[in-house]
Amino acid sequence: MSDTIDCATKLEFDHRANMASPFNFSASTVKSEASSGYASSSSPQSTSPPHTLKRSKSSSFRLINRRISTISNCSSVSIPAESPDRLTSMIGWYPAFLVKIYFELLFSFFVVLLKHLPLMIPTLWVSACLWLFWKSVTFPFAVARYILLVLFVPAAQRQRRKRTVLITGGSTVQSVYLARNFYSAGARVICCDVIGKFQLARFSNSVSKYYTIPPVDDHQIDEYIEAIKSIVLREGVEYFIPVSVANGAYYDALVKTHLELMNCVCICPDVEDVLLLDDLSAVLHHAENASLPTPAYQDVTSYQHLNRLYEAGSIKLEPHLMHSCGVSGCKMRNTYELPRSRRDFHLLYPINEMHPWVVVPKMVSGQRYVTCTTVRGSQVLCNVTCRIAKLDELVPVEVPEIEQWLQRFFAALRPERAVTGHLSFYFVRQPDTGSVVLVDCQVGVRMPYICYTSVQSRLVCKPCRHFVRSRSGPIINNGKKYWLDKLVLDALTHLSPVGLWNLLGAFFVRHDALFVFWDPLPYCAFYYLQLPLGKFYNVVKKYAN
Repeated sequence: MSDTIDCATKLEFDHRANMASPFNFSASTVKSEASSGYASSSSPQSTSPPHTLKRSKSSSFRLINRRISTISNCSSVSIPAESPDRLTSMIGWYPAFLVKIYFELLFSFFVVLLKHLPLMIPTLWVSACLWLFWKSVTFPFAVARYILLVLFVPAAQRQRRKRTVLITGGSTVQSVYLARNFYSAGARVICCDVIGKFQLARFSNSVSKYYTIPPVDDHQIDEYIEAIKSIVLREGVEYFIPVSVANGAYYDALVKTHLELMNCVCICPDVEDVLLLDDLSAVLHHAENASLPTPAYQDVTSYQHLNRLYEAGSIKLEPHLMHSCGVSGCKMRNTYELPRSRRDFHLLYPINEMHPWVVVPKMVSGQRYVTCTTVRGSQVLCNVTCRIAKLDELVPVEVPEIEQWLQRFFAALRPERAVTGHLSFYFVRQPDTGSVVLVDCQVGVRMPYICYTSVQSRLVCKPCRHFVRSRSGPIINNGKKYWLDKLVLDALTHLSPVGLWNLLGAFFVRHDALFVFWDPLPYCAFYYLQLPLGKFYNVVKKYAN
């Protein structure tokens, strides 16, 4: 027992001596240096410690073999196995693996976003400022519209069930007047227009809801039809009235075939009727067959036909217009003024049998008229004829020749077709003969509709049993309709008493084409938002091109 303790004590002492010595020299090293003669004479002579260490009788501690005890303790410690995390134990290994991948991808996305965020901040700020500006502009209009609606419309009338009318072309003045007339007739009005157009009808008190629909062309006709159908189903629309300004009447006629299956009455022509009435060449042929006066027109289906017209010399003597015809012309109406010389002719559209054109004289001289004719079953239901004045002023007039022309035209058409919808005919009174000649025809609601009263809407839709046409009042408002922007421009460029008088009358008498006292917000939105923004956009587009 004492031998074991002495051995352990010696090992412990050697270990501590080696650790405590600053030079860490062992006895064998010192002995080899002394024998080799490298030891310094000035250094003290080193001696090795004794081989045995005796225990003092006065010591009370006991030496322990730490090396043996440490090894035995380490050998007894067992390394625990790695336990699975809580997410894996809850949902399983594979779902936890997918979740970890998702969070890793999300983290990588945020890292990339933070790297590119300094470049995106200016664009985000500009977009946010534009959004705040637009909201700050439209919010007062919305509040004022709600206040006017509460003040002027009784609660019983706002809450009762009404017939729902869907009107397209909500960015036009015609749509605002359509909404006002049908609202005055007791209908609930919903407006829509393609994305990107100014939402003018949204500011009107007569419009309860406003929708945006995708633009239409040959590649997006299905999306356009589905958008109209979804509005009809959601709102329970009973009457569909397209303005046909933003898009051609051909696409609205395609919508009609779907809406009629949903028991929705469409106030627009069929596809076959559009191909006849929205094609100037077909209209002129039909008018010529009905012995109605027509201009000297020429059908052009190739460049050889156009060259013969230039060789004949008629285009050099008088300016001519070339209108697109056929199915392509009904889809996208194009008008091109022919130059006097064939060398200056440059057309971006093809001329062939699939894309025909018709050439008619421009007829610069002579009084011009435009109509808005409402037809049901190829019978003229009502018509308003306006004389186009110098500043595009619309002056309702009565022209018996035009009324007779329309009656004879649809009487010749009635045995073959039952046309229903809104049409616009453009006439010119020839100064030499005094006869009225047709120069253009378009399917849809055009600007003379603003001269109608709400009686026209009662004639178009099925009136209630209390409606009596003889007691309903006039169907046409005979007041002259000005445009404020053109009056101001004319007064500033041509200072005259007449111009100033018309300008003051537009301000105080309120003969403006858009202003009414019970619905003033479309007037403000049109002149202070839509027109300035539209002119700014045209300037930017011009310089960009």
